[in-house]
Amino acid sequence: MNALYYSIYLFYTRVIREKEIPFFYSAGLISILFTFNLKAIYSYIRLHTKLVDDISFDVNQILIVINFFLLILLLFYFKDRKHLILKKYTKKVKIRKIGLVIVSSIYILASIILFLWAGDVVRELNGVKS
Repeated sequence: MNALYYSIYLFYTRVIREKEIPFFYSAGLISILFTFNLKAIYSYIRLHTKLVDDISFDVNQILIVINFFLLILLLFYFKDRKHLILKKYTKKVKIRKIGLVIVSSIYILASIILFLWAGDVVRELNGVKS
């Protein structure tokens, strides 16, 4: 998670040139990615089992609450550690930094693709044709 934070922080500071609060944006993006992963896992379980068909609550509302609490937890986690994380990963060799950024980028893309796949699963379960 620290490597993912470092990669996202680099993106906000070097590509977007955000000077004010890249710390907040980085923690927010990580919480959104984790929520995407939870939604994809839920959709996969719902597609392949009948265990969650009888649930009487809306999972999307629960995921919004989870995302909010996860953002707060990540903000507190990274608040004191952000300087240590940046110092640790800044000292690494350039090849290792590039590897971290590539792996983080693959994780981000995979999370987004799985989240989009989750929408297809819901349409398939409801019988809607694309």
